[in-house]
Amino acid sequence: MIILVLVATLVLSTDAAGCEGKFGPFIEGAAVNKQGEVFAVNVGSQRNTIGRLSGDCSLFATVTDRPNTELNSIRVLPDGRMLSTDTRNQRVVMVSADGKQASTYCEGAGMVAPNDLALSSSGLLYISGQRWTDATAVGDGGMWLCRGSVAQQLTLLGRTNGIELSPDEKSLYVSEAFNKGGRPVSNKIWRYALKPDGSLGAKTLFFDFTQDGSAHVDVDGMRTDTKGNLYVTRNEGQAVVKFSPSGKILKKFTLNFSAPTNLELGGPQGKTLYAVGRCGIGVPWGSGSGCVQLFSVEAPGRALTLLQQGKPQLAQAKSG
Repeated sequence: MIILVLVATLVLSTDAAGCEGKFGPFIEGAAVNKQGEVFAVNVGSQRNTIGRLSGDCSLFATVTDRPNTELNSIRVLPDGRMLSTDTRNQRVVMVSADGKQASTYCEGAGMVAPNDLALSSSGLLYISGQRWTDATAVGDGGMWLCRGSVAQQLTLLGRTNGIELSPDEKSLYVSEAFNKGGRPVSNKIWRYALKPDGSLGAKTLFFDFTQDGSAHVDVDGMRTDTKGNLYVTRNEGQAVVKFSPSGKILKKFTLNFSAPTNLELGGPQGKTLYAVGRCGIGVPWGSGSGCVQLFSVEAPGRALTLLQQGKPQLAQAKSG
């Protein structure tokens, strides 16, 4: 039996100041920069855009170097450049620090709808992907690794979405889901040991959501803090769940919208949890607008901590 420990949590704000109504229903990819500012995709109705969740919540970039670009996840580099998955074009985009230029960083025809990103201190870029079908099969998702311009397939799985590294970068977490009859019936988080060269080692089960009766609720974005805790969005579950490094549920952050898609630990000290997703309860996919909710947490995020150490450093993106 799983015992859920609920701890009083400070809710900072219902919405990031000024952001309400500025993002569309496909808001995703929350990511922090070195200054603690947080960004997300899907400003207005344009899925090829990145906007600010901090400050004035304005448009940062519009990616137009390829037709039909649909951005999903973001990771920011110390110099302000951004990496973002382009689901439709099976690639990862590099956006310049001023948001005015974009080019292909890596791509691969075998990538299945690249979804989320995990970035190591040495610049290894791990990518998840998922193809939505009524009946999920192995190969409808998987993981890929970019060391240069070509995405290398690491493994094939069911639908993969959230992906994240532990602070010591010895473990890689990834979610896997299966549909039956057009609805999720299984959601798990796997933990892979990583070899020194960045390739995958042993695979172990981190958490199976049949244990708490929520296998039908999808895992979406994931982030770790400096203590190794894993934060997980439950899309259509109205929550972000915090796990200990051993896989114990520590806390549940209840949201005022039911479909959170991603999260980030930002703010000046990295101790503000930003959760983003489609506004409202039970609002149909693709409808309405994007919402943001903020909470206070105890430990800073892994991503901001690395950025403030000047990591990672990547080579310039190749031309698109």
